Amino acid sequence: MSATAQDCARMVTALADLADQEGAALRAGDYAAVAGIQTRCAPLLEFLSAHAETMRDRADLVGELRRIRALRNASSSHLQNRLDETRDELGTLQSSRRRLNQVAPAYGHAASAPRRQVSFVG
Repeated sequence: MSATAQDCARMVTALADLADQEGAALRAGDYAAVAGIQTRCAPLLEFLSAHAETMRDRADLVGELRRIRALRNASSSHLQNRLDETRDELGTLQSSRRRLNQVAPAYGHAASAPRRQVSFVG
């Protein structure tokens, strides 16, 4: 096995580890960690794409890359679903704020409301 093939095997192993870490971070809701992991994946992917010819005859590496791609596709889908949910929540909050701003003048300002004083006799 040439040095480049060994390097590709190490890069695929590292990428698989990062893909597993990305999945764990997503399950934990740690989106900052996900972004960091994706940044760390970029140079590995660049190296592997530059040496794709070296891996063409290595069924084990190609199979592992397919598994990694499936994991990353699932992660991407999870992130897209979470983004859609967050947009929906933001829309609901903005709508609620608009309704509140529309009805607030009818109730006046809280600062101008009379304060009640409670005294206990005993």
